[in-house]
Amino acid sequence: MASEAGGRHDTAPHAQTGARPLPAGAAAASRPASDAGSAGAKRAPSPLSPAGLVTIEPAGYPVEIELVYAGSNNFICLPIYAADAPCMLHPDAAACLMRAAVAARRAGLTLKIFDAYRPPAAQEVLWRICPNPAYVADPRHGSNHSRGVAVDVTLLDIDGEALDMGTGFDDMREQSHHDRPDLPVAVQRNRHLLLDIMLQAGFVSLPTEWWHYELPGAASYPLLDEEGVLLAE
Repeated sequence: MASEAGGRHDTAPHAQTGARPLPAGAAAASRPASDAGSAGAKRAPSPLSPAGLVTIEPAGYPVEIELVYAGSNNFICLPIYAADAPCMLHPDAAACLMRAAVAARRAGLTLKIFDAYRPPAAQEVLWRICPNPAYVADPRHGSNHSRGVAVDVTLLDIDGEALDMGTGFDDMREQSHHDRPDLPVAVQRNRHLLLDIMLQAGFVSLPTEWWHYELPGAASYPLLDEEGVLLAE
């Protein structure tokens, strides 16, 4: 979560038997415009929310979604978002996500999303609980999640099992940092695989969180207050 994590929790992957077929138009959308041909040209743009965000759904994107802050499987063990909160991103980030998701599928893997757009009010909740700027962005400056240009992800194998990344999502220990020499070879390989997929798709990484990726120049995007993402009562 872009300087926004705390505690450690394990997340259970969605069960699946083999990767689903790519959604219609996904492969063409992942290619540059010069290669996409007529299929890419005919792909209708996704409708935007009032705040200008795209809703990310498995029907349109080859991903699995488990928004951890819409439930209690997170470091505060309480929901922050409403249970039916949508997964949303800025259109620029959504385009990069599509490229990453298609690349993962071509390798027999599936991208799984833990968090995407986060309302500023939700960021304030996290800051009150964990006011550590090394892991949680100060809401006075704004989180890149609240700009819709950051996404927290991992990879699932063909059986729907999460690849071993060495720590759980939102683990604030140094073992969650990139370039750790003390992690097993298999973990190193899995993290580099995720890193390569996301960088090739146009994202940049955060040194302290293996799961967090965002657009270059993320801070130049405005903070967004999307009414469709409600907080838990």
